[in-house]
Amino acid sequence: MNYGPSVASDEDTLKIYGYRTSKARTIAFWTLSIVTLGISRLFLHWSEKLYIKVRATPCNLDQADMMLVIDDHDVHTIRPVVETKAATGEHLVLPNERGDEMIQVDRFKWFTFRKMKYVWFESECKYITPADIDSTCPSFRAQIKAQDSIRLSVAIWHSNQYAAYAR
Repeated sequence: MNYGPSVASDEDTLKIYGYRTSKARTIAFWTLSIVTLGISRLFLHWSEKLYIKVRATPCNLDQADMMLVIDDHDVHTIRPVVETKAATGEHLVLPNERGDEMIQVDRFKWFTFRKMKYVWFESECKYITPADIDSTCPSFRAQIKAQDSIRLSVAIWHSNQYAAYAR
């Protein structure tokens, strides 16, 4: 099997593949599940690799709405890709890959795996964890302006959907 890009996080090196669902495959999947009284769904639940092949087609990571994540122990896990969009007229603020500058974005994509969040950086065309950004940031640059820090906190706070609790 030809693996996708590698993403290193702490002790693990993950291999990730991007997949995109379609209405036709979704309809076929649920029709098959109903016709077989759930037996096909049960078999697909046991095999993540087969499940993703039935549900979606391979695509570039920037177009994916599902990720097939393969860890060091060859365990296959499917994770949904979430897209967070800024409200009309507003921007979200994220650090760049080096962590030395804040950038404004209208939206960003991310997925979680084992309680770690992987954020898609379009400029680098790869997923990066916030911990990786912190580790590459020199300590004297880590003390960013309070205003930028608040914006980053709001962006992360919004991406975790805490905004619904604040209302």
